Amino acid sequence: MDFITQLGIRTEHKEDAARLYAIAFQTKFLKILGSPEEVTQLLKDGINTQRGISAISADNELLGISGFQLDNTSLTDIKFRTFVSKYGIIKGTLKYVVLAAIFYRKPDKKSQLLMDGIAVKEGNRGRGIGKQLFIELEKFSIQSKMTSIKLDVIDENPKAKKLYESIGFVPTKYSKTPNFIYKLIGVGGVTTMVKEL
Repeated sequence: MDFITQLGIRTEHKEDAARLYAIAFQTKFLKILGSPEEVTQLLKDGINTQRGISAISADNELLGISGFQLDNTSLTDIKFRTFVSKYGIIKGTLKYVVLAAIFYRKPDKKSQLLMDGIAVKEGNRGRGIGKQLFIELEKFSIQSKMTSIKLDVIDENPKAKKLYESIGFVPTKYSKTPNFIYKLIGVGGVTTMVKEL
């Protein structure tokens, strides 16, 4: 294995982590927040370095991240004032409210870790980085006395769903996306998956 994984995001990798997320989830963000570059700028100050697991190359390049929620904090924590500062009071408030409504998620119980998402840098897929990030996430969950991990996967990402199933995640719920949200974020439906630990 020519990379290491570690709990947390190194300070020097905050912008790279924001860019990885912005590119990986650009379908969801594009119409609401703009291009991946705009989203990167918005996300970088809101990256919570304690709520992610990193995959890092020997020469200190960030190759992948897995984000999670714990104690009501997540990997990406963009403050309302950041939206207002970037978009103005009216547009900023509207975007903040829409994003909060669409992306609000919570664990089913206190002992459940909620995964925010996983992103691997372009050109590095197929190297086992995603799988290793999951192994580390599982280790951290067990150390934190969690009894399960929960995640959501969109219809438009069947490869991810296959990966999650191959490492023990089981579908527990499916939600069809309302048409007006589909037009906003291009997501047809979401499958909730859980892995018991």
